[in-house]
Amino acid sequence: MIKVAILIALLCLGLVSARGFGDDGRRGDDRHDGRGDGGFHGVRLFFFANVRQQIMNNSIHNDSELDLSTRYLNIYGNLFFVTFGNIGNLLKVGFFLQKPLRSCACSVFILVATFSNFITLNNIPLHRLLVNVFTSSYWVNAGVGWSKIEKIRSNLSSDTATDFEIIVCKLRIYFHMLSASLTFQMLLLASINRLGSSWRRRKYQQQTCYYHIADYFCHMSNAFKLSLISCIVWAIISLQHVFNYTIVSRSQGCVARNLTLWTIWVTSIHCLLLPILMTLFGILTLKNIRTLPTIRCLHNRRYDQNRQFVQMCHHCVDNRRSSQYQVEKQLTLMIIAEIIVTVLTSVPYAAYSFYRLLTINKYTYETNISNKANWIESIIRMTVYLEPSCGCYIYLITLTTLRKRFNSILLKKLTSTFCCW
Repeated sequence: MIKVAILIALLCLGLVSARGFGDDGRRGDDRHDGRGDGGFHGVRLFFFANVRQQIMNNSIHNDSELDLSTRYLNIYGNLFFVTFGNIGNLLKVGFFLQKPLRSCACSVFILVATFSNFITLNNIPLHRLLVNVFTSSYWVNAGVGWSKIEKIRSNLSSDTATDFEIIVCKLRIYFHMLSASLTFQMLLLASINRLGSSWRRRKYQQQTCYYHIADYFCHMSNAFKLSLISCIVWAIISLQHVFNYTIVSRSQGCVARNLTLWTIWVTSIHCLLLPILMTLFGILTLKNIRTLPTIRCLHNRRYDQNRQFVQMCHHCVDNRRSSQYQVEKQLTLMIIAEIIVTVLTSVPYAAYSFYRLLTINKYTYETNISNKANWIESIIRMTVYLEPSCGCYIYLITLTTLRKRFNSILLKKLTSTFCCW
C-alpha cells in the first residue's frame, strides 16, 4: 500500500510538471510544435505502467491469500466436523441405547437422526477435507466429484469429466440430501412425540381424539414404522437430485442444472417448512409443560388463588419422582434445544441461497465467482454441519440433568470395564 501511494504521488507530480513546463524551460502554453513535452510524456507512460502493474500484483496477491485461506478453512473446519462429529454421534448412540432411554419411542427417532448425521459428516465434509489436503492425489480429485474449490487445487490438464466422476457426483449429492432430509424428518417426529407425551399426561382421563393421536406417536412399534416409512419416502423424493445434478466440466464442478428449482426446494423444505413445523410443535410442547404443574394431580385437585397446588396425592408425588418421568423431561428439553440449534443454523444458508439466486446468473454459476465470495460461501455452508457435529456437546453443556445422566452412565461403563481387567 505504501508503494502504491508513493507511485500515485509521483504520477501526480509528473502530470503537473509535464503540463506546466517543457524540456527547454519554457511554458507549455507558449509552444506550438508539441515537441517540448516528449520526455515528460514518456515519464507519464512509465508511471501509468508501474501503477497498473502494482495494482495488478496487489490484486493477484490478495486473491492468492484468499484462495489459501479458503483452503485452510476447508481443511481445519471439515477436520473439526469429521473428528468431533463422529465422536459425539458415537457417544450419542451409546447414550440412547442404555436403559431406560432405549425404551422410549423418542429415542428411536433420535437414533435414526444420529445415523443420518454419520452419513452427512462422512460424505461432503470428509470429501472436501481430503481434496484440500491431498492436492496432488489424482484418485481423490477424480474419484469423488468436483466443486469450485476442488477445481482450483486440481492439476489435471483435461477439463472433461468422466462417466465415473459424474456417477460419483450424483451419488454424493443424493446421499447428502437424503441424510439431511431424514435428520429434519426425524427431529420433526421427535417433536411430535414430545408434544404427544405432554398431551397424554395432560389429557389422561379424557379419551378424546387428541389422546389417541398422541398415544400413536408414543409407542415403540409405531416409532419403528414411522421411521421406516420416512426413509422410503425420502429415498424416493431425493431421486430428483440425481437427475438435476451433473458435472458439465471440472471448472464448473458438481452443480445443479436448474439452480432455481434447487434453491426453491432447499429453502422451502429444509429451511422453511420443516423448521417452522418443528418450532410450532416445540412451542406447543413448552406450553403443555408449563401448564402441567397446575393439573398434574388427578386425585386431589386443591388450588389456592394463584392456581398453585396446596397438596398432591401420594400417587402423583411418586409419579413425579419416578425415573421414567425424569427421562421424559430430559428428552423433552433435549428435543427443544435441538430444534433451536437446527433452526438457527438453517437460516444463514436459506438467506444466502436466495441471495445467490437473485444476484448470480444460473448459467454462470460457480464459474465467475470471486475468491472472496467463495470464502464467504464456504463459511455459510459450514453452518449446516454445526448441529450434526456439535449437537451432542451443546446438549451436554446446556442441559444439566442430561449431563448428569450421561456422566453417570459413562462412569459406570468405565468402572465396569476396568474392573473386568
